[in-house]
Amino acid sequence: MRSIASGYSLSKCLNEDLKVYWFKEKKIINSRYEKLFKYNGKVEVVDIDYKGKLKKQLMRRIMKEKNGVFDKIIKKIIGLAPKVFNLSNFDTKYFDRINIDKIRNNYLTIINSQHEFFEVEKETYKELFRPKDSIYKEIRKKKKSFDSKTIGIHIRRKDHIPAKRGSPIKGFVKTMKREIRLNNANFYLATDKQKVKKRLKKEFKDRVRFANVNLSRKHESGIKGALVDLYCLSECQKIYGSQASTFSEVASKIGNISLIRVSRDLAKSFKLIK
Repeated sequence: MRSIASGYSLSKCLNEDLKVYWFKEKKIINSRYEKLFKYNGKVEVVDIDYKGKLKKQLMRRIMKEKNGVFDKIIKKIIGLAPKVFNLSNFDTKYFDRINIDKIRNNYLTIINSQHEFFEVEKETYKELFRPKDSIYKEIRKKKKSFDSKTIGIHIRRKDHIPAKRGSPIKGFVKTMKREIRLNNANFYLATDKQKVKKRLKKEFKDRVRFANVNLSRKHESGIKGALVDLYCLSECQKIYGSQASTFSEVASKIGNISLIRVSRDLAKSFKLIK
């Protein structure tokens, strides 16, 4: 979503067409785009389901190739050998409104990225991404229990080391207790760890709600479940999120709401919380 939003914003700045190739990849996003979002009339998204040898070759090249040209492998898919920018996780805002001349004169440019690489306006996420009706139905069900005091809590665990180290559970617990004391708050919890749900439910009882959905990236149902969480967070008053996780960042942009990242310092002091 971050890459598509960046590409859309960049294409608008250049007044050029944008085509997105969405790769269904079991370990990353095991779902076709068309199963998740409605067509928005602004960006053409092509689902790629290549399997076997060709897919392995392509993914290997995407991960290893530096700025240069994809040759025969890319040609088999789109028929042309474009200029390629293979951006790492650290190339945020790689293109700005000054250096976009790097791609202005190319007849075809491919950008490989999983992050924002160009400035994105606040409204872009809501404008581009509209979940399929079946997914939005689940979002609406959860929203019915929200009120003006519902705060989003996003706790990223599992394989995300910076989030686990930087945003301890006790920090979330202290933050939630403070919000209850000051604002009589209730919470929507999005987390990829079942133990976290059980712990916070035991601690805060009916003040905590969450969606009982599969969140495994290996299954399409898990990707859909993550979208339910994402959009439910976006409907909250504000979000307390995990360090270095982009999930709560995207949710805050969809809903145009505040995001506060819980940290070890925040667990000791609440100076950053107004």
